[in-house]
Parts: sequence; structure tokens; C-alpha cells
Amino acid sequence: MKPELKDVSLAAALGAAALALPMVFHASGLGSAFLPMFLPLSAAGFLVPLGVSLPLAALVPLVSFALTGMPPLIVPPVGPIMMLELGFLMTLNRGLAKGLGWNVFVAAAVAAVADRTFYLLLLYIASSLLHLPRLTFSLAGVVSSLPGTVLLVTVVPAAVDRIRKGGAR
Repeated sequence: MKPELKDVSLAAALGAAALALPMVFHASGLGSAFLPMFLPLSAAGFLVPLGVSLPLAALVPLVSFALTGMPPLIVPPVGPIMMLELGFLMTLNRGLAKGLGWNVFVAAAVAAVADRTFYLLLLYIASSLLHLPRLTFSLAGVVSSLPGTVLLVTVVPAAVDRIRKGGAR
């Protein structure tokens, strides 16, 4: 099925926000703890069909790396981990909210917990491959992202709800 122009436009706007927000957060000294790239892409999972939104999970980290050198792609493999994680989160958001008809706030909470668990597993695997202390490295990554997780379950569903009520979706 051919994607609709409004979906492609919204995905492009959310992708641009996902490129800009990390620059703003890092320039402000807030860094990655708030998951700035995840916020607009999580919203894309709710608002745009996966055929349009899912490519953003790979494209945005790659474009960000090309423009800023972040997230690193090889050592540590933050970029590839983010790509997997973003795709997982977006798929869950879409599946729970659109597929199962769950309330956007409930779907966001369940998806965020599942995503952080998936992230923990990815970090555990990466730390094993890089010969780092597995449990410490993995738990530190998840704990350091708690502020962003809070935003994923509060700000993102509120914004999605507002966009939908505003007639955009």
C-alpha cells in the first residue's frame, strides 16, 4: 500500500525533531539521559504506519552520526543498539495502541518497560562481546536513562493524545 503524504510529512517532521533534539540536549549539558532521539520517534510509532515510521529507526541514528559523529557506530556500538531499540519501541507503540486498541498512556508505559528490558539485554550482549563487566555496564545504561523513560511514559503519550485530538491524526 502506498503511503499517504500526510504520514510521510509527519514522519519527516518527527525525524527532523529526532535529529535536532539530541543536539539541543547535549549543548545544554543534559546529554543522553533524557533519550532525546527517542521522544519524537516514539511518537512516530503511535502516529504513523510502521511502513513509514520504522525506517526512521535506522535512518535517524545514521544521519545523526554523519552530521555529528554521535551516536558512535562501532565501539561502543551505541548506534546499532539504538536502531534495534527504536525499531522495537516504535513497533510496540503501534501494535499496542493501534493493533490492540490500548489507551496511548497504557501502551506507552508497557512499551517503555519492554523497551528498557530489551535495552538491558542488548547492553548485556554488547558488554559480553566487548569484554566489559556485563551486569554493571548493563544496569548502568538502564539506570542512566530513567529520566528519558519518564518522558517516554508521560510527555510522549500526552503529545500524541494532543496531536490526535487536534485533528492531525
